[in-house]
Amino acid sequence: MTPRKRQGRLTFTIPGRPIPLERARVVQKTLASGQRSTRSHTPAKSSAYRSVVQIHMKLAWAAVKDRWPWRTPSPLSLSLWIYWADGHHGGGSNLLKAIEDAGNGLLWEDDKQITQGHFYCTIDRERPRVVVRAELLEVGACRECEIWSCVGKPCPAHDDGRGLEVVR
Repeated sequence: MTPRKRQGRLTFTIPGRPIPLERARVVQKTLASGQRSTRSHTPAKSSAYRSVVQIHMKLAWAAVKDRWPWRTPSPLSLSLWIYWADGHHGGGSNLLKAIEDAGNGLLWEDDKQITQGHFYCTIDRERPRVVVRAELLEVGACRECEIWSCVGKPCPAHDDGRGLEVVR
């Protein structure tokens, strides 16, 4: 798995059967005192898939860290190419949400930064997988320093002290 190196874009593959995010389970109990206690948890299958996705995210980021800032605050676009093993599969939108949630605190600060989300579904009986492409939407603050141009803010070397880039 070699992520593609392109300014403001991170592409990687998650091999294996895609697991869409399942609804959180809510358990209500009545305590001896008569009070009600409510607890929610993510199903084990969804939690396990999140861990797999996060491993592939970390590996992809390590390969292109000079071109993708860790925990970027920039707005993002997230696209998925989903290759199901058969016609009986979960929803693509639930899988998109699973990938969005897995990237929180890793590739982006929070999934609310994802302002564009797309998924494309097809069947590949031999190799089920998900190809993920995240793109920074605000690229180009500094024309000279590549890594800072991904972040969407002036780089320290060219900042004039007011948050504006010094153009030479």
